[in-house]
Amino acid sequence: MKATVDAYDGTVTLYQVDEQDPVLNAWMGVFPDAVTAEDQISDELRSHFRYPEDLFKVQREMLAKYHVDEPLEFFTNNAFWSVPADPTVDTTANQPPYYLLMGDEKTADARFRLTSAMVGYNRQFLSAYISVEADPENYGQFTILRLPTDTQTFGPEQTQNAMISDTRVASERTLLERSNRIQYGNLLTLPIAEGGILYVQPMYTERNPTAGSTSTFPQLSRVLVSYREPGSGGGVRIGYAPTWRQPWIRCSVRVSAMLRRLRAVRRCRARRSRTIPDPKAWKVRCLTKVSSRSPEFLRWRFHLRVVRPR
Repeated sequence: MKATVDAYDGTVTLYQVDEQDPVLNAWMGVFPDAVTAEDQISDELRSHFRYPEDLFKVQREMLAKYHVDEPLEFFTNNAFWSVPADPTVDTTANQPPYYLLMGDEKTADARFRLTSAMVGYNRQFLSAYISVEADPENYGQFTILRLPTDTQTFGPEQTQNAMISDTRVASERTLLERSNRIQYGNLLTLPIAEGGILYVQPMYTERNPTAGSTSTFPQLSRVLVSYREPGSGGGVRIGYAPTWRQPWIRCSVRVSAMLRRLRAVRRCRARRSRTIPDPKAWKVRCLTKVSSRSPEFLRWRFHLRVVRPR
């Protein structure tokens, strides 16, 4: 069920979004005019629906165990997942899920999704990536990407420690801490390219209050990027710069080459070469050329923008 509140008079309207919910159907039978039927939801209103975070948190906890369908593996707990701890806070709270605008793995169209990284049970290495559709077309559809078992990819906590302990980051952070208080933004996890893992995190600085002035606010100071190359022997590249584009270019020469190939594919598709009369079939062949080496990964494009606070 979804609820809307009129911003002018405060009127609350309830909408049915699941016709199979027995509890909701029972309440609608008792109070027939309290909830508006699902077919009365306009397309404009439906486009604003978001998948609920609280429900997603419960579902990822269930998926952490019950994705295992082998009794022996379930008994040993070796294949279980865990929700990683949030590395941006001092407590042991779980990392919250994040809404992201990501590219569809087949069409590259922007899709609004709620996402969460998952680590191994009682471990900090990344094991899976869960996302759920929030767009009206595929609302509630889950996608789970499993990492190959023969690789060890850093999870969110390990990645943040690696980024802030990098020589360039640590030396500049020491200087900034003399007159500023450092705050780290959300650490985003993104499967990308040919099975690689990309982490992006903004770093904010807030000047220490002085005796004459207490009005301070955080400002975007740096952007940290960590990219793990695909494959069991893939290395980790770390970028650090005032803007998003600079650390991305520094840390990922290989991904930049992949993006050039994708741009070439799009240019060729626009030209519609005479040697390939069927653009749809040609598109499949081109995507096969840049497809993932690891079959357990899907190709992802993403849209990310870091906005400097005014």
